[in-house]
Amino acid sequence: MLYYLLKNYDFRVSHIEESVVWELLIKWGINQIPELENKPNQDDWTDKNYEDLKNILSNFIPLIKFLEISSEDFYYKVRPYKSIIPNDIYEEITEFYLVEQPKLFHYIQNLY
Repeated sequence: MLYYLLKNYDFRVSHIEESVVWELLIKWGINQIPELENKPNQDDWTDKNYEDLKNILSNFIPLIKFLEISSEDFYYKVRPYKSIIPNDIYEEITEFYLVEQPKLFHYIQNLY
């Protein structure tokens, strides 16, 4: 069900901001990892905690429309989870925010 909602772009555009989608997805993923229930501060997380979250969210992250997240929200809400985002996607998103005329990338082409 979650996968369908994330994949259904029309539903998301009319109902919720992408930064909120990201925050809810992160919260859902964290709730799937019992060990993180007692670690509300990311500074207390281990590499394994991040790896577990990455594995849980791996099918969902490519469905996030990162380019619709403001640069400020990206910095404060997405960047702290950089290690769970595939490197190629993270690099494309970073270029989008930093370069005046970014190239059209594989990730972007698949989303739009």
